[in-house]
Amino acid sequence: MYLDTFFSSKINFSTDVVRLSENMAYHQQATEWADSVWGYLENFQMSYSDDILAHADRFYIMRYQGNMIGMFCLYEHDPLGAQVVDKLDYVYIHPNFRNFGLGKNLIEQAKMVARRDHHADTILLETLDAKLNKFYEKLGARFVCDSRTLDTTNVVETSLLRMDLV
Repeated sequence: MYLDTFFSSKINFSTDVVRLSENMAYHQQATEWADSVWGYLENFQMSYSDDILAHADRFYIMRYQGNMIGMFCLYEHDPLGAQVVDKLDYVYIHPNFRNFGLGKNLIEQAKMVARRDHHADTILLETLDAKLNKFYEKLGARFVCDSRTLDTTNVVETSLLRMDLV
């Protein structure tokens, strides 16, 4: 479902983003990526497969030449006053496609979809790796606070960030 090839940084990637619900063939790969990256979070109440299926209309696949290279989900979040808020989750770029600017492209696509399709004013996101905060801040996110994800065996430190879209 994805290209497993080494590329030169001189390649200009022409990508597109589609809803998972428009092509469910990407579901298995999305589930495998989620399990491999976030599978250690024990407090997740349903399987990643079930969660991804339940949100297939808000789950997006980034493709290069028809092959899955990344993904993200925009959950509908409780509003902050009169604001419409999406929560960005499942942000992932396959390792063979990192450091080519595709992460930035993926976030810009997420912002566009949130504004255009969901009429969102704000995106909230939580990072499990504080090193990612700088990446998101370069793309317009603001640090809100440190937080924690609790599970049955440990505490996972996270950071909450906010991107205003208006």
